[in-house]
Amino acid sequence: MVTVYPLMAGLHAKDSARLIRTAERSSRYLVVAVGLPVTIAAVAGADIMRVLFGEAFVDAGHLLSILAFMALLGATGTVIVNLLIAVHLEARLMRNTAIFAIVGTVLSFVAIHRFGQTGAAVAMLATSLASQILAGERSGDPGLRSPGPRCRATRRCGCLSRRRRRHVGRTSPVAAAGIAVAVYAVTLVVLGVANRDELDFVRSAIAAARSSTRG
Repeated sequence: MVTVYPLMAGLHAKDSARLIRTAERSSRYLVVAVGLPVTIAAVAGADIMRVLFGEAFVDAGHLLSILAFMALLGATGTVIVNLLIAVHLEARLMRNTAIFAIVGTVLSFVAIHRFGQTGAAVAMLATSLASQILAGERSGDPGLRSPGPRCRATRRCGCLSRRRRRHVGRTSPVAAAGIAVAVYAVTLVVLGVANRDELDFVRSAIAAARSSTRG
């Protein structure tokens, strides 16, 4: 986003349609990159905690499975934040941040009181998700549309991968992770997160590399 933000800011005044395409493509690329480790952590949280920290931390594996999705929301949220700044909606971003700081505090207090550490993780994830959805809704700027559909598709991919664990829970951690990643990859294509644009981009990049090598 350090490189993409100046491009987005420059496109705001010149080409709103291209600005949205840039934001959506950035979301998709981040989703594909971050989604793989998130999916593995979601289906094999306990095993990852065992390998990294020992048997005493296995019970915290479900927390890793929940909080792994914060990385996914963090990636797509970065695009939304930069998009809002690029189109000069910093005040709206500030209001959204302040509102959900309060909402998150209240929700966490209630959830921790009733459900302990699991409640804390769920409250954090729910607050982040709600904040991102609200921040990405259509605003008064006619040129601004949210990359939200891509984010929602990604969340569906993640939820599907988590539900898949019920069917792979008795397999080895490596096999479970492999199945989850395969399901995730297929779902990315089915829901349009990864589409023909990415295939064309890869082909053009390969062709350019070959031309460069020959030259």
